[in-house]
Amino acid sequence: MGSNVFRLPGRGADPGARGLVRAVRHFYASVLIAANLNPKVIQARLGHASITETMDTYGHLFADSEDLGRGAVEAALDDALAEQERNTSAQ
Repeated sequence: MGSNVFRLPGRGADPGARGLVRAVRHFYASVLIAANLNPKVIQARLGHASITETMDTYGHLFADSEDLGRGAVEAALDDALAEQERNTSAQ
């Protein structure tokens, strides 16, 4: 599949077709974002000229820094506690 698969039909195209392609394109972008793909990869796959275009359009779908940080700290603590428990039970 090429990198610019979801281009909108031309201006003379059926408005319903344009709306359907736009909906599929937004769904595709939201799935890539939910899968935690790098925004630059998403930019390339959508054929955006700049990362600004991607973030202006889909930025609200990305997890904010607070959410990401909170999850990272929680995961690190869970791992450390599990390791400590394994070490204690092995003794």
